[in-house]
Amino acid sequence: MANFFRVNDSCYFVDLPGYGFSATSNDDHADWQDLMNVYLTRSVIQRFLFVLDVRRDPTDVDFSLARELMAGAPVSLILTKCDKLNRSEQTRRGSELKQQFQAKKIHIKSIHMVSSLKKEGIESLRDDLLGFSATS
Repeated sequence: MANFFRVNDSCYFVDLPGYGFSATSNDDHADWQDLMNVYLTRSVIQRFLFVLDVRRDPTDVDFSLARELMAGAPVSLILTKCDKLNRSEQTRRGSELKQQFQAKKIHIKSIHMVSSLKKEGIESLRDDLLGFSATS
């Protein structure tokens, strides 16, 4: 399933929950993969947001997906649950993950550490994506 969110009557965010991490049957996954392959190549896509728990290392499937996405549009890495790490751990972890993607020749346009629990990093992510601040 794809969830579409209209933002400020100017663009859409499309969430593909569980893409690459789904526990579906092989037949369902193959059908879903075919649908996503068609959707992900649309020329109107301006950026992909690759969401990853900051405490988790990317898998080969993650790297493969990021490489596919990079072929279609810039990729931003959104590292969630940053509230689980202190500032120095966040900095270290962000550098480690950036190096892991670079080692696989995957260009990351931007990296954002976010916490929905503590609302950390949300405004800078919004600024990067939409070019404005909620306070402006």
